[in-house]
Amino acid sequence: MIELINFMKTQAGRALNGAIFEGFGAMYGDISYTLGRAVALNMVASDL
Repeated sequence: MIELINFMKTQAGRALNGAIFEGFGAMYGDISYTLGRAVALNMVASDL
């Protein structure tokens, strides 16, 4: 664990952390949009 903490203090560690969070943000946005669209389409298609 200490090795990971020390690595994250380096420029390479900060760059890796930034890339991971950037990728997660893009993935989260895509999933949120897709799930929201699926819910909206099912709401329109169901009988009340």
